[in-house]
Amino acid sequence: MTMDASHALEAVRREAAGEPGQAGTPWLAAARAMDLYLALRLGEAVSEPSAKAQRSVSGKDDSTEESNFLDAEGPPAHVAVIALGGYGRKELCPHSDVDILLLVDDELYREAEEVERIAGHILLPLWDAGFDVGHGVRTVRQCVDLAQEDLPAAMAHMDARFIAGGRALFDRLKKELGADMARRRGGLAAALREAAAIRADEYGDVAALLEPELKHGRGGLRDLQTMVWLDSLHAWANGDSVGAAVAGTVAVSLFSDADLAELDEARKALLRARCAMQRRTRGKRNRIILEEAPDYARSCGIETEDPAVAGEEFIHMIHAAAYVVRAGWAQFWRAWDGDPLPALPSCDSAWDMLSEVVRSGVPLGLAGRRAVRRALAAMQPKNAQLWDAAERIPRMLLEKHGLLFAQECLETGFLTAVYPEFGCMQNLVQYDGFHVHTQGRHALETVRTMRDLLRVEADDEPPVEGASGRWLAELSARALEMCSAEELVSASLFHDVGKPQADHEAAGEHIVARVLTRQGAPYGEIERVGFLVANHLLLSLTALKEDLSEESVIAKVAGIVESRERLAALTLLTIADARATGPTAWNAWLARLLCELVEKVDHMLAVGPLAAPHAAQALMNARDRVRRQARGRFEAAEVERWLDKLPPRYLLTRDASEIVTHMEEIGQLIADQEEDIRRKPSGRGGLGVNRILTRSMGAGLYEVTLFARDAPGLFATFTGAMALQQLSLHAADVFTLGDGTAVDIFTVGGLPDALYPEEVFKRLSMHIREASAGRLDLAYRIAERRASPLAPAEPSHIACSARPRRDLSAVYTVIEATAPARYGVVYDMACALRDAGLDVCQAKIALRGPELTVTFQVREQAGGLLGEDRAEAAAAAVCEASGDGEQDEESAAKSGGTS
Repeated sequence: MTMDASHALEAVRREAAGEPGQAGTPWLAAARAMDLYLALRLGEAVSEPSAKAQRSVSGKDDSTEESNFLDAEGPPAHVAVIALGGYGRKELCPHSDVDILLLVDDELYREAEEVERIAGHILLPLWDAGFDVGHGVRTVRQCVDLAQEDLPAAMAHMDARFIAGGRALFDRLKKELGADMARRRGGLAAALREAAAIRADEYGDVAALLEPELKHGRGGLRDLQTMVWLDSLHAWANGDSVGAAVAGTVAVSLFSDADLAELDEARKALLRARCAMQRRTRGKRNRIILEEAPDYARSCGIETEDPAVAGEEFIHMIHAAAYVVRAGWAQFWRAWDGDPLPALPSCDSAWDMLSEVVRSGVPLGLAGRRAVRRALAAMQPKNAQLWDAAERIPRMLLEKHGLLFAQECLETGFLTAVYPEFGCMQNLVQYDGFHVHTQGRHALETVRTMRDLLRVEADDEPPVEGASGRWLAELSARALEMCSAEELVSASLFHDVGKPQADHEAAGEHIVARVLTRQGAPYGEIERVGFLVANHLLLSLTALKEDLSEESVIAKVAGIVESRERLAALTLLTIADARATGPTAWNAWLARLLCELVEKVDHMLAVGPLAAPHAAQALMNARDRVRRQARGRFEAAEVERWLDKLPPRYLLTRDASEIVTHMEEIGQLIADQEEDIRRKPSGRGGLGVNRILTRSMGAGLYEVTLFARDAPGLFATFTGAMALQQLSLHAADVFTLGDGTAVDIFTVGGLPDALYPEEVFKRLSMHIREASAGRLDLAYRIAERRASPLAPAEPSHIACSARPRRDLSAVYTVIEATAPARYGVVYDMACALRDAGLDVCQAKIALRGPELTVTFQVREQAGGLLGEDRAEAAAAAVCEASGDGEQDEESAAKSGGTS
């Protein structure tokens, strides 16, 4: 059955949209169908009389020159259709550009009308069908000139492939282009290497990320293509014939046949992933969306009962391919620079081969990795070499090239062979939005950060934001008084080894004890590393969720860590873990909270809780400090009147100089309210009048103090106005003075206009005033923004939960809520508490990727704790307001059983 051009075009769409399966190559089938379409359309174009011939027959052309462009029988000699770029490589993914070159000789190029007719006949149906077509009409000389001026164009022409027409034209193009590029190969190589470094910085590492960019990331398709381009130039420059290069049979390669076969399998795996993703997203996307990984997996023929496991296998397929590309990349450039990889040790020992990496700092390369895998396959599970390696690996990780060694161990499977328990979680994917690596890679990143922390000097630039070099140096020195550096590295490597079990900290403690016992570690080391693994989330969760002004919170942590040295070691692991998790897990706000918690716990461990004065004495001391600060700014009698109005918690938790500044602001607020009442005698005067005091805390954070007349729901009004300004809320401390003045202190970030924060806060004050006076409907405006097509997508995989926590405070009822971090969700929660007739006294907000945890300290509007039923109802209302209104089973069970 013959196929016409329209059927060929349908075949392109059908093949490109096909499921790649485990071994399919739909990109190749689509390219072949496109080849057929182009050949047929060119044939149709040349079978029609040319415009010049028509003029000659009709007598309208006075030229006696014979029309010999396209009217002759057989393939046209003056024009050729050439595939470029990805299409030239026969890699047509569902939404790839189709890059086509109409190559013409000089004579035909001068016949613009004829060239336009041919190009239109070929290209117009493609555009009508919705294909993204990159096209050009050039002569051979123009192609060479363009390649000299434009690097992307040069590389696209490196992939040039003949489709139909004058073959001699194509051969001439390849010969002249190849000769020119071979002469310029040094400059081209330098430019391509620089471009690759820029891409790696921008797009990250395909072999490490859960959401890798398959085309431009380090170890992705573009790196693979760059090696092929330069390998061809190397071949041309070293005597390969143009014909061999054109046919793809390069003889003078920088890679062995086994290397080339491995690289080609990696290419196919990355293309399968790319096809599956573009088929699902129906766009030119090259970056994986983790939530959709199970769908991509099915398209690639990965079938499991658990979709999450299918997603893990899909991500592992990509990572395994990127391991190969990245290893080939390092090997290629050493060979290109004339410094090939050293010969492998003349032994079959995987450990010896990997130890050479530590000594030399040179990666294994593709052949070396294959040798390690063969050696591991030949080993017995309880091989003595593996037991010896288990004991030595932590020490090796601290060496100069220890991180390269760790990467080679992970990617060859050596770590799994030595520590089978590590292998159980190595490829684990967490669909939580803030982990950016698989658990195995996360463990290595934690080791990387721990190494950096242990080497910090007091005057160094700190390796993590939000912590001073001096503080980190002191922590490291104190931690090393209890633990060895090897023990801290072991804790970093194994801190998540208990995953995916529910209580992974406790499970991890048992597993790491088994690992260390097996390798003969002394009891003290087992106990120290086990403690760190068992408590590695203690400090971060306490800092994010609990009230650090409560002495009971500090005492609880101090009772667990027991010593300043243990606290220092645990702090280092906390920082390393959070920093390695991803950009949303470690930030300036967490750093600030962690520093505050650690300093308070360290002080309690150093001097004991009894060193703090009795509460009554502390309150008297605070009042005296305010009196001293107020001298010269307030009359003594006026200061005493102020002190009588200030709530005890406010006096005990705020600095005296800050309190006096607040007194001045409140005085101005009262004057503003009186003026507003004078101007509006209708009874609406004074509504919404407020003042705002701001202070930069660094790292994009601001402390915002809002002063206003207290009213039910004022906290909800504040949070709603902040949502309209797109501010991210981190913490809130709410105080009400004896005269009914509200002093609410917020920590915010994410200013939409960081260059002009005063304008942002001016609009915030205006919105609070308008909302309080009834002129601005916050709920309507927030709903309007959520419905906007420009609104960010809301997380869909975070379960909403809320529960009372009666163990955290004897003064307030604590409600802890977890919800998707969608726009305005804190406002929704605050409205639920307002409608329940509750006052919010404190709030602490922890944002971890797409998940938001808010800890509210509330009380009845008349004062006092909530009863058990009332607290449960309030938690349910918060849960309903923050999401779908359904508490998950675990949350419901916890809230019902909390004492």
